[in-house]
Amino acid sequence: RTASDVTLDQVHGRQVAILVDASASMRRGDLWRQAMAQAEAELRELEPADQVALFAFDGEVRTVVGFEEKLSPDHSRQQALVRRHLSTISPTWAATD
Repeated sequence: RTASDVTLDQVHGRQVAILVDASASMRRGDLWRQAMAQAEAELRELEPADQVALFAFDGEVRTVVGFEEKLSPDHSRQQALVRRHLSTISPTWAATD
């Protein structure tokens, strides 16, 4: 075994896609609140080197924040962007396909 000189910039991390069901069925009960809580939980579990993207779907998939939106080597800024955009999604009246 030898010591490694790997810096955080050299660690690539994972690409994590958060998919949110925004179909009409999410209007029932507290399903939407549960989905938002789970998405927030996933964001809290991310490592500093992870990249994250946010997608919403009903009859089709919509990219809300894509992986290509790399703001800087500081992935926490991308995570903050996803968190802000997460609050703008709401259930539609469309069916899930």
